[in-house]
Amino acid sequence: MDNQDAVKLLLTWDIRAGMEQPFFDFLSHKFLPGLSNQPLRITEVWYTLYGDWPQMRLGFVCGDLATGKKILRTKPWLDLKQQLLTFVENFRLKIVPARGNFQI
Repeated sequence: MDNQDAVKLLLTWDIRAGMEQPFFDFLSHKFLPGLSNQPLRITEVWYTLYGDWPQMRLGFVCGDLATGKKILRTKPWLDLKQQLLTFVENFRLKIVPARGNFQI
């Protein structure tokens, strides 16, 4: 997936108060494993402890924009996103050209 057409899917959110443990269980046992069947490679996971930033940030790289958009229309992704939204708020997703460094 290291090509000029590669894109990064950037996901950010805040964990709902009181949902931290169920969220981390979901993230590690369902969300990330559920995405392993997609043509994605996880590149980063950030957890913000302090400051005015989203609490969680995940980055995934895929081969090109068409593939990224296709993934976001699949039933597995839509189901995982719906489940994720029960644990989080302020969810945002964007697709940007992939670069080798941290991206906002």
